[in-house]
Amino acid sequence: MVFDWEKAAKILHDRKPFAAFAGLKDDFECTGTMIYKEGHPILLDANGEKPYTFLGSCWAKPMLVLLDEKGQPEEIECFTTDENSPYRCHTYWPRKAVRLL
Repeated sequence: MVFDWEKAAKILHDRKPFAAFAGLKDDFECTGTMIYKEGHPILLDANGEKPYTFLGSCWAKPMLVLLDEKGQPEEIECFTTDENSPYRCHTYWPRKAVRLL
């Protein structure tokens, strides 16, 4: 299972949450990061580097967590099992997904 960036982008486009995080369920603290805030993808961190995230697993489901303006979270399973998927565990905001926002 790998994170489905196109599905995530469509959800973010439609729902327009305050912020969103991506990571692996049951291991979010080690694999997750904020990927979206206030209408924009987070492409670089404060150090000007791509934020670290690990979004592939054979046992933990990749998740998208949306936060509303009040900080209320909503967890959404957001992965593909397609062997032909262009996404891998370290894929981060591919161009096609960014265009969908």
